Amino acid sequence: MINSSKNNKDILIFSGKKVGLESLKFLIDMDSPISKVIASNKSDREILEIAEHNRIPIEIYSKNTQSDLIANGDEYKWLLNLWSPFIIKKEVLLIAKHHLNIHPSLVPICRGQDCAAWAIRNSLHAGVSLLEMSEGVDEGDVYVQKEIKYQFPISGKELHDMLQDESINLFRESWSSIYEGSIVPSPQFGEVSLFKRKNTEEDRSLDSSQRMSIEEMVRWVMAHDFYPGTTAEIKSNEGEFRITLQIEKITEVT
Repeated sequence: MINSSKNNKDILIFSGKKVGLESLKFLIDMDSPISKVIASNKSDREILEIAEHNRIPIEIYSKNTQSDLIANGDEYKWLLNLWSPFIIKKEVLLIAKHHLNIHPSLVPICRGQDCAAWAIRNSLHAGVSLLEMSEGVDEGDVYVQKEIKYQFPISGKELHDMLQDESINLFRESWSSIYEGSIVPSPQFGEVSLFKRKNTEEDRSLDSSQRMSIEEMVRWVMAHDFYPGTTAEIKSNEGEFRITLQIEKITEVT
């Protein structure tokens, strides 16, 4: 039942891109009590349209969004971060009793950004996780997670697309049980790795004097193969060069 009092709300959503859109559609189909949606930017046109069509209050994220949420004095039962790129401040987390973040890795493996690229680059397990949110980047307790098997060679874009689809599926499968309290979060355990966009950009462009094995080189190139303008690059005395690989399997392992 929705509490209609001014300061007591139910679900606040930060939403972006495909995962945010499909997750929002699912919540609307489930007749979930959504109090407000914050779209990541104006390019999230479908998110804006579906919220407006269903008469859900919506705004586009701005530099004032988080301070306004704090100042408004509203309190929420849930704060959902559905593929929004913004770091949510501690003061905003405090306005909600429960939080959930969709993250495309098997935390604590690959906390942070560009999870698909770093899973390929470092031969790491890939997966998706639904997390409680905390002040630390992707450090929250885990509601549920799922390992996603992939076969090398695979490009960063291919694995990223897989992780997006599996993130949507895991959210759909798990949300009702999480919301009702039958799934409770547990602390993360295992070896921690954290990557920032700065790390990815530095690794994407290497000097031609860098020495790698053939497998390391192939992993490096494939990990950073996302879009025509976002690929591995080599810097040399002759200039800078973008690199992509076309790999064709010619025999089966017996």
